[in-house]
Amino acid sequence: MPVDCQNPDTLESLAPCLNCLSMHELLAVLVVIFSNQNGTDGDVPALEAGAAKFRNMGDLQLTRELIAALPDSGLDFTDLGDDYKCLKCYGDTELKALFLNQWCVYWGT
Repeated sequence: MPVDCQNPDTLESLAPCLNCLSMHELLAVLVVIFSNQNGTDGDVPALEAGAAKFRNMGDLQLTRELIAALPDSGLDFTDLGDDYKCLKCYGDTELKALFLNQWCVYWGT
């Protein structure tokens, strides 16, 4: 069944138990998902060793590192171009909404 990326209620209904988790627990869920996909499922010492130099990051540094780790998309991050430069004026709430929608569309296809 296709996911409705226009409706947060639809997304939340796909995994209702996530509503009961804290931000800390949700980050742990993301670690487990990617760990399973990367073949290190259940190997916490391997996870710790791989992440040793990434400790003590704030949200800004984490976001920079996440973007830097993406496969090369051909986008020059120093110039968002005329089509997207207006996004710099959006607030965090609007950008989070845009990001979630695009995340959903990307993974749903």
